[in-house]
Formats: sequence, C-alpha cells, structure tokens
Amino acid sequence: MDLYHEEKAHILGPKEHRKGLQKICEGVEQEYYAKHRWTITISPVTVGRHAKGGGTRSTSNAEKGWLEKEEVETVIAYTLEVASHGKDLEISFRRKMCWPTPLDNKRGRAVNPFTNEAYFDLLEDVLAGNQDYQFDQELRDDSGPPPDFVSGLDVVIFSLLKRYWTEEKTKFECTSRQKMDKMNFLKIYGQAHVRALTKSNIKAAFRKTGLWPFNYAVITPEMMAPSIETAAWGHLPIALNTPIRVVTDMIHQIHQRAKCPLSPDDVDEVGTLSVTQHQPSLAAYLNSSLQTIRTSSSSFLVTSSPVQSTSAPPAFVPVQISPYQQKKAHYAAILAVVPTNVIEEELQNSVRELLASNKQHKVRRVVAFHEAAEAKEVQMVDRQATRAERNDALVEWKELEQVRKEENKVIQAWWHTDVKAWEAERDRAKIVGKRPSWKKPVLKGQLFSPVPKPRYVGNTDTSEVASASTSNQPAQSRQRASSDNSDSSKSEEEDQQPEGEDELEDEEQSIDEDKEEEEYS
Repeated sequence: MDLYHEEKAHILGPKEHRKGLQKICEGVEQEYYAKHRWTITISPVTVGRHAKGGGTRSTSNAEKGWLEKEEVETVIAYTLEVASHGKDLEISFRRKMCWPTPLDNKRGRAVNPFTNEAYFDLLEDVLAGNQDYQFDQELRDDSGPPPDFVSGLDVVIFSLLKRYWTEEKTKFECTSRQKMDKMNFLKIYGQAHVRALTKSNIKAAFRKTGLWPFNYAVITPEMMAPSIETAAWGHLPIALNTPIRVVTDMIHQIHQRAKCPLSPDDVDEVGTLSVTQHQPSLAAYLNSSLQTIRTSSSSFLVTSSPVQSTSAPPAFVPVQISPYQQKKAHYAAILAVVPTNVIEEELQNSVRELLASNKQHKVRRVVAFHEAAEAKEVQMVDRQATRAERNDALVEWKELEQVRKEENKVIQAWWHTDVKAWEAERDRAKIVGKRPSWKKPVLKGQLFSPVPKPRYVGNTDTSEVASASTSNQPAQSRQRASSDNSDSSKSEEEDQQPEGEDELEDEEQSIDEDKEEEEYS
C-alpha cells in the first residue's frame, strides 16, 4: 500500500505513465521471489480495498461475532481445561481444529489398569460435585466415550437383547408362518427392545459397572488381565512326513523339559545334574531323533557320505483328502438301527423319503442342466447357419441390385430417346397447326423398384424375396427386361395392377395435353 500511495503522489513527466495496482503487485511478487525464492500471490482488489480504508476479513468477522475478545479467551481456556481429561493439547489447538486419531480412541477405551484408575478417579470427582458440567459436556456427544468395561450396554443390555431378539423372532415365525423382512423387522425388534431395556435391567447395568452405587473395585485385576497362552500344540488334517514329525516332536519335548522344575533327587551332592529316567538329557533327544531320521527317506541329511548323482531322490507320496461324508454316514447309522416303536419307524421312513427326494432333485437338476446346455448348443448352431444363409442372400441381393440399376439405366436411356422424338413431333405439329400424333412418354411405372434387403433369412427365403421383387415390377418393364415371359402372364400382371394408378396416369396425361393446347394456341 505504501508503494501505491507513493505512485499516486508522484508527479508524472511528459512521457511517463502511472502504474496501476496490477503492475505494483507483480513487481512486489517478483522482488519477494528474487529475495526469498518463494512465490506469493497479492490480490490487487484486496490492496485497493485496504488503500481506501477497508478492514481485513478477520476484523470484519470479529465485528460480526457475538463474543467479546475477553469472552473468546474464556471459552478457549475452558475448552483446554475440558480437553485436558484426554490428550494434552499444544499451542496448535489455538490455530486449527484437532481431531483424535482412531488409535487414540482405541487406547482411551482399552481395558487396562491405567484407564480404569483414571476413569474412576474422574467419576469420583464428578459424583462429589466437582466439574460435573464438564463431565456431561465431555460425554454427551460421544466425543469422549467411556472405556468398554464400564459401558452398561456392552456388559448387561446387549446380551439380554440378543436373547430376547432370538425368542421374539422364533415366536413370530412360528405363529405367523412368515419370514422376517423389512416390513415386520421393527415390530419384532420393538418387542425385544421393550423386554431388554427395562428399569430393573438399566439399574443392574449401572450397578454391574460400578457407576451407581459407586464401586471402585467392581473391575478386578483378573478381569483386566491380558490373554494367556493356553495351547501351543496343534494338529494338521494331513499326516506329516517322518523327518518333519521327528524334528517337531524333538523341539516340543525339549521345550517341555525346560518348563519342568528340577527335583532334589536330580541333583547330586557335588551339585551337578544327574540324568534320570524321568528327565532325559538333550543328547538323548538328539540321538533318538537322528537315529529315526537315518531310517527314513531323508537319511541323506544326517549321513557322513555325500549324496551321489546315482542316488534315488526321496519319494513323494501325495495324500488325497476325501470329501466330507459325516452327514451321510450319520444318516446311514440312524437308518441301520432297528426301530423299537411306531414313532421311530415313521421317523426312519421320513428320513428315507427326504433322502430320496433330495436325490431326485439332484438328478432333475443335473438333467435340466444338460438339457439347457444342449439347447444352447443347438441354438448356437442354428444361429451360425442363419448367419451363413444371410450372407449368401446378401450376395444374391447385391447381384440383383446391380442388374436392376443397369436395367433402369437402359430404360432411362430409352425414355430420353422417346422424349426427344416426341419433342420433334410436337414442334412439327405446331408448325402445321395440329396436335402431336402420340402422347408424351412417361417414365413413371417404367423403372424397377428396389429389391428388399434380406434381414431374417430363416423366415423369408431368397427365392421368395427374388420372386416378390420381380412380381412388383410393371408389365412394360418386364417386357423390356426379359423376353421369356409369356403374353398370358403379362396380361394377368397388368390386370392385377391397381386401378388408382391407371386413373392417376390418365389424369397426368390429360394435364399434359391441356398444357400443349395452351402452348399451341
């Protein structure tokens, strides 16, 4: 703005021009880049508004605000005090919005002694009447949720709600014979919700979590203990090879030996460890394992002689996993039992009928699949045949179109010749004062019409298309195009011609005669 005011106060010479705000801002940007190697953007509109006495945007927003400066500082101080219950804030909180990360949220809700102690200390202060408004403000919008171990919904209500939901859903399906859908979901859930969220259950949730009555020791250290390893020995569905099984057993035995404490009988008077039958030494484990591996297919791993090129490689025997047959065997065992009463016999008969119906359903499904596959294959073959026939019909259609165009060219040439002869006769008749001896030749009805292009050859044969295209041609054109047709066919086709077309031609000829009389007169 100082440069702008200096430019306005500067007295211009005879050939000088005053700089505008745009040029001044560009000069300042270039000077700043040359000095700091950093690009900045200065708005000429903003500089002009400030030069005219306008204020900044922050000043304008502050004037529109409802709080004074002292009140804003009070709100910020109160926010910092409330937020101090969680993570300590830095000075950046005064400059931008801070949101907790998912890891901070999970850490705050984790079940551990530190979180438990901090939460109950805060709860004790609130119940004592200290900072109760801050506590409500902190938790009313779920911005600072309590740990999971003091959530009454997770501890008490949800387990009851799941059980009541299952009961109400089963009851609805049994009584109404309908499945649950979007239309009846709220009805079923509403009944379960009313049964779960009762006054006694809500009080029990507060009492179970130690919120009210206040009980600091409701969460015991055993409940907050981390997970303990209870099993380290698994089983695979396929038996392992001998070398792998031997090494695995050896590692497991050594691990178990390290866990077993030494008894006084295992230590002699000198203080050295004595080898007993109950606790073998490490060398015994190793020797036993090596001896077993020497007799297996992987004996080359522990032998002192090198492996020769003539040695046979270890054989690999793949193991096939059989399909799951437990249910079928279970049904066979049930049907093999001799029934002791009528009800058991009826139940066995029902199981046999169900198995037979399932087998028939499977057979019908397989047959339907094969029939659909065969129908699809036949349809594809028909489609290929139709495509081939259509290609042949297109070739024939192109040939017919070429012949038609050539014939039309010949007919047009004849027509031009006849018209020139008629014009000569007309001129001669004008000189004598008579009418022309014949009417003017008309091209209408003389040309061959286009042959329809074949589209669905399966419904229309090419011969039918060709015959239909030739049958619609006029008699005079066919007489010139082909001399093989008989006179009887010509007369029949002329009789089949619509009467409307003959009347239209007669009317056109009469109009032409009237024009000729006018010209002659």
